[in-house]
Amino acid sequence: MRLAHELGMSRQAIEDEKFQGATMTLDGRPLVNFGLCSYLGLGDDPRLVDAAIDATTRYGNSYSSSIAYSRLPLYDDLREKLGTMLDASVMVAG
Repeated sequence: MRLAHELGMSRQAIEDEKFQGATMTLDGRPLVNFGLCSYLGLGDDPRLVDAAIDATTRYGNSYSSSIAYSRLPLYDDLREKLGTMLDASVMVAG
């Protein structure tokens, strides 16, 4: 890790004010970001962005209770939709 840091290959600060798509700016150069977790390319999908904004507005951004204690209605919706998509029983946890 120390060598990666010394070579400038880790702990990089992305310079973009708005991060969107598969590129990022480092040291003034646009580069492809191979570290993304948006495997399906949905990170910038307006439907997903709008739904995330709506959920955050309705429920906040830090509901971290165990579903054994209480859960938001979003979990039931997600479990049902994933079950339909996958044609399987699904368990969802925060």
